[in-house]
Amino acid sequence: MVVSRVLVGLVGQPGEEVGPDRLVSAVAHSQMPLWLLSGTGSAVLVVAVALLLVPRAGAWVRPLVAVGQLSLTVYVAHLFVIAALVRPGPGSAADGLVVSLVIGVAAVAFATAWRAAFRRGPLETLLRAPSLWRRRDAQEARRPWHSGRPARPCGALGSAVVPSR
Repeated sequence: MVVSRVLVGLVGQPGEEVGPDRLVSAVAHSQMPLWLLSGTGSAVLVVAVALLLVPRAGAWVRPLVAVGQLSLTVYVAHLFVIAALVRPGPGSAADGLVVSLVIGVAAVAFATAWRAAFRRGPLETLLRAPSLWRRRDAQEARRPWHSGRPARPCGALGSAVVPSR
């Protein structure tokens, strides 16, 4: 972010015309290298701090852990809430902050209540279902009574080995 500000100070803000000056932009959601580095660095910092603090934290951190365990559900739900309630957008930065805080508090409350009653979130369960089906099918296939044939072929190419006399 500092590099971007220095470069913008030297060469000015990128214009509407797309050119090489766009590469020095760290404007949010620009998908440019400095923005990507800044976002990646921020994410690594948050993960590192969480890895250091969460093991030492007490029960107060459990609601945040619950949100992390239901991350797909919370993410999709917040998109639906924003699409349904916030469109076309908040009128001011203060309105946006209030909406963000309400969505955040609601997400923490929902995730904590859900985890108290269920092991996984609804979308996490849907995402996991195909692997559970495959695992169940594989376990059933290993049972000798499943299909009337032995669980493992005894000889080459599935032919039975006949003991010699």
